[in-house]
Amino acid sequence: MFDLQGLSVYLVGMMGSGKSTVGPLLATSLGYSFLDTDTTLARACAKDLGYSFEDPDLDRTALVGKIITEIFKTAEEAEFRRIETQILTEVSAYTRLVIATGGGIVIDPENWNHLHQGLVIWLDPSIDLLVERLQEDTTRPILATPGELQPKLESILAQRRDSYAKANIHIPFTHNLTPEEIVDRILEVPSEELKPKLERILIRRRDRYAQADIHIPFTHNLTPEEIVDRILTAIPTVLKTPPPMPA
Repeated sequence: MFDLQGLSVYLVGMMGSGKSTVGPLLATSLGYSFLDTDTTLARACAKDLGYSFEDPDLDRTALVGKIITEIFKTAEEAEFRRIETQILTEVSAYTRLVIATGGGIVIDPENWNHLHQGLVIWLDPSIDLLVERLQEDTTRPILATPGELQPKLESILAQRRDSYAKANIHIPFTHNLTPEEIVDRILEVPSEELKPKLERILIRRRDRYAQADIHIPFTHNLTPEEIVDRILTAIPTVLKTPPPMPA
């Protein structure tokens, strides 16, 4: 894979697409850390809901599902999405992460302001494969409503497909691949296809960084002390500059 220059990687896709399983393996391959937004959200809400991730009798995956289900029941989906956006906002400030996101995170346009600060990869298994994976799953609150699983998944995907399609890389598959095989497909994306996409992401990040009050560029290794000296030299100039007049 082309050098990501520290850009984080966001995995998006339907529930059951394998984001939380593929993510740690991809992170290891890239030398990155791994984070799951659903798990992070569940940890943030656990204490208020009377749960503890330190309880040895509770399966972590089941606990995450239980907490998310409870939020959906007691506060409804809108509150879950609000917390999800807050988690994503905080996570997007970091680099060198592979981040597995919740299946519905792509719905809110605001979330794309954060997702597009990194490389977004859409894991896209076929509906038949999703049905096979999810038919015994009772932890997904969005599937808890009555009705057959396949048309329910088809409806959800139809609502989200255009949003998923905003991803930088699309990994479709119609039969069960091992997590390792999916990671291989991601890493095999040709550099010539990936390079212009990464350049656009870096430009977006650069525009965001350019809003800083002080810019400290350097082209060779400086000691931390030298960087501090440059910052301290720049501060008086910034303080003397009057703020721009309102339009």
